[in-house]
Amino acid sequence: NRSLALPWMQNPDNTYNAFMTGIMGDNELQTNADQEDAEPEYLNSQDADNGFLYILPYEKDAYYGIQSVKFDISQAANPVLEFFYQGMGSELMALVSKDGGEFQTVNTINLQENPTSGWSLCRTDLSAFKDARYIRVEIALRAIHNTDELTWSVPVDNIRVRDLVDTDVRLAAVSAPASIDAGSDILVKASVENLGTLAAQNVVVTITDANGNATSQTIA
Repeated sequence: NRSLALPWMQNPDNTYNAFMTGIMGDNELQTNADQEDAEPEYLNSQDADNGFLYILPYEKDAYYGIQSVKFDISQAANPVLEFFYQGMGSELMALVSKDGGEFQTVNTINLQENPTSGWSLCRTDLSAFKDARYIRVEIALRAIHNTDELTWSVPVDNIRVRDLVDTDVRLAAVSAPASIDAGSDILVKASVENLGTLAAQNVVVTITDANGNATSQTIA
């Protein structure tokens, strides 16, 4: 029954797949499959970690959601719930449960009134819940715009509850070959995310090999 401290993150990776609601990997979901002669285009994760939650309800008004463990936000100065999403139909909701109570809606996005074709950030202030012993959060979708002819999918990624500060940079993902020949050069890709409210400055990424040799690059 222990509550977790901040920051908390639910960041899907491509470890399994499920029908209708599941985890999709990068370069798996083609967005222009109906265009036979077009070069394939794919929907990829927001933070380059090869995974995002994909929700595709078939029935009108169907409801799907993902709920968190419980955690403590009482010591956070500016606690927020954040996630990235995109879509052009259905209703997306953020909900909070306080001390084991019923989940209550704290933010709602109507995706036909506010459509987006790229990853967009939803940020919800949780300061009203700082007096709780613990909270849980839920990201949910209701398929209010589905018809007999049309269904609307909604990808969601990078769900987190954290203390919002001015300066906060994280290394979101790193990709490199699993093995290389001795003396060979390789390309290592690093995805860096600015979580702060201010523009990041003097950000340096350093990669160190097994022998202690370090390579650094300033990216901002």
